[in-house]
Amino acid sequence: MKEFSIEVDPHLLDAVVRSTKAGFQMAGLDPRPVGWSTVGPRGQEIAVVVGLVGRRNGTVTLHLSREGVLFLARQFLGAEVDGYSADVFDAAAEITNIIAGRIKGELSGDRYGITHISCPSMIVGADYQVYSFRGFQTVSVEFELEGLPIVFAKERLFSTTIRLSKA
Repeated sequence: MKEFSIEVDPHLLDAVVRSTKAGFQMAGLDPRPVGWSTVGPRGQEIAVVVGLVGRRNGTVTLHLSREGVLFLARQFLGAEVDGYSADVFDAAAEITNIIAGRIKGELSGDRYGITHISCPSMIVGADYQVYSFRGFQTVSVEFELEGLPIVFAKERLFSTTIRLSKA
């Protein structure tokens, strides 16, 4: 059997984990990282995207299930929510903005030189795909929302993905 290895920049991996945990702390949550990959996830109903600009350009994307985004909004807003609304989307966008801002801070003084972030954009609907062209590196970290009831086992998982140009 042929051996293989998947290389990931540990600095990017750490930045994604630390920044995601910091963003979710604003909602009183401490998500647990459960895995990572060099490709983005598929099948989540919500994706919040923030652009990154600097020596390297790219995006940060938070991928959440319907139940995951509703749970996050309830925690962030301190109010009961049971369906999509402007407040729910604003909460998800704000958390993603915090994550992207922290990533910018972590990657500003190094070879990535991230200097600016964009306003968040949201994709609603699970039937989307994101393609990264050659010359981009991707680090996607999957987390678990342990506070979401176990009946929503699949929906407890969410991910934060960073895609940056290599040069």
